[in-house]
Amino acid sequence: MTGVAHATGSFQRVGAVTLNSGENILLSAVTDGTYGYFGTETGPGRVVKVDLANMTRVDAVTLPAGEDYLLTAVTDGTYGYFGTTFASPGRVVKVDLATMTRVDAVTLSSGEDNLRSAITAGTYGYFGTDTGPGRVVKVNLGSPPPTPAPEPSPAPVGPAYTG
Repeated sequence: MTGVAHATGSFQRVGAVTLNSGENILLSAVTDGTYGYFGTETGPGRVVKVDLANMTRVDAVTLPAGEDYLLTAVTDGTYGYFGTTFASPGRVVKVDLATMTRVDAVTLSSGEDNLRSAITAGTYGYFGTDTGPGRVVKVNLGSPPPTPAPEPSPAPVGPAYTG
């Protein structure tokens, strides 16, 4: 046998969306399970929100000048963190994924340029540089989401002891 059998319809193209003019060369992406957030290779950078169920463009945010070429991205589920490339030093830009607004940015140290890879662990993002030698830059993404307070135990039911 020279091939591998595939279940009918299991591996196939099922849709696409064409973005707006200027939303070019999608370099990075993250998802919250419902939407995809795509970073562009433009100056300034843009983050484009796409509904993954029906493959429609939902929204976009254009970042300020200097926050260009969004090659890396990670998410904590609430915010997307997009790393720049061709910026010296590099920047990590925080975007609110629900409102599609830029929240903040961290400018890295000298020599921490051209961000090319990224992962998260806990409340930290780790961004890899395209430098020689390479660097991994640790960025505090912020406080973890609050832990819900436990609900109070219900008051005992029945007659109270009056002793």
